[in-house]
Amino acid sequence: MPTELKRTCFVIGPMGEGHLERLKWLAEEVVQSVLGDNYAVFTPDVMETGNIMNHVIRSCDRADLVVADTTGNNPNVLYEMAILDAMGRACIPVKFKIDEKTDAMPFDRAQYRYFVLGEEKSSAQATLKPVIENVRERRNKGELSENPITDYFGDPLNSLASARGLARGYFRNFVAPCLKGKVVNGPKFARGKSRLKVQTILPNRLFQATRASVEKVFEQGKIEAIKVKAPGREITTYIWSVHRDAKGDPIIVDIPTAMAALFDNVYARLGRGTKGDQNSPDFRFLEDDEIGQFVRYLQIFSNKGASEDDPGLLVRDNYRMINVTDSFEPNLLD
Repeated sequence: MPTELKRTCFVIGPMGEGHLERLKWLAEEVVQSVLGDNYAVFTPDVMETGNIMNHVIRSCDRADLVVADTTGNNPNVLYEMAILDAMGRACIPVKFKIDEKTDAMPFDRAQYRYFVLGEEKSSAQATLKPVIENVRERRNKGELSENPITDYFGDPLNSLASARGLARGYFRNFVAPCLKGKVVNGPKFARGKSRLKVQTILPNRLFQATRASVEKVFEQGKIEAIKVKAPGREITTYIWSVHRDAKGDPIIVDIPTAMAALFDNVYARLGRGTKGDQNSPDFRFLEDDEIGQFVRYLQIFSNKGASEDDPGLLVRDNYRMINVTDSFEPNLLD
C-alpha cells in the first residue's frame, strides 16, 4: 500500500515589501493552527529554483485547499485565483483591514463571499475555522467549488474535455445499451437473457484499465465473453463466469478501458517535458484525481440516465459502480 500523503494548503497573497511578513503569519500562525499537522501549509516563497509561475501553477493544481489574501486586490493574486477557478480548486479569499471604499472586491468576484480577518491570531483563527471546515466537508462530498467558471459551465475547465467526456461516452455507448439489450451469443445459461444487471469495476490504477488487463482477466477464466443485441447494434462484452444475481441470472461485468485515456491528462498535468514515474507521489496524486473525476461524472450520468435518457432504463436497480477491492473478486486486477 502507498504511504498516505499529507494534504496540502497553499496560501497566496501579495509578496512585496511589507506584505510577505503578513502572508507568512497568515500561513503559519493562523491557517496551520486551524488545519493541524495532517496538512502541509506553504506559501509561494519556498526555496525552489526555476520559473516561479511554474511553481505557483503547479501548487495551485496540487493543493487540496487554497487561502488567498486579496487585501489591496493585488493583480498577481487575482490572476492566481483565476487559475484556481479554471481548475475548480477550493479557494478561500480573505482580506485584512477591509475598507469598502478603497478595497472593495473586484466586480467579477464581488458576488462571492470573502472573509475579513483581524490582526489578532485567535480572532483570525475563529473566523477561518468554520469556513475551512465547510470547504473540506463539501470537498469530501465531491461537491464543486463555486466560482465564476464552475457556475457558468457547471464544471471546471480541466474536466470539460477529458474525464467528463469519457464518462459520458462510456455510459451512453456501453452501459445504457447493455441495460436495454438481450444476450444473443455466449454460454448457454446466459443466452436469451435480457434486462441484465451491469457492474462497472473501477480500478485503483489507470494501468489496470487497459485492454491488456482485461485480456489477462479473461485468460484466467474469471469472465466469459457474450454478445448483447442492443438497439441498433451488437455489443461484445463479458459476464462473471461464476457469480450470479439473486435470481441466478448472469451479470455483465466491465472494466472501463476508456479510463486509460486519462494517462494523457496525468502526464500533461505533470508538466511539459516531465518524465513521469508512475509510482511517484506526484503521479499517484494526479492519477487518483483523474480517476476520481471519471467516477464522479459517471455517477452523475448514471443518476440522470433513468430520468433523462430513457425512463424505463432502471439504472438504479440494475447498474452498479464497484471498486475492484469491493467486488466479487478483490484481486481481479492484481
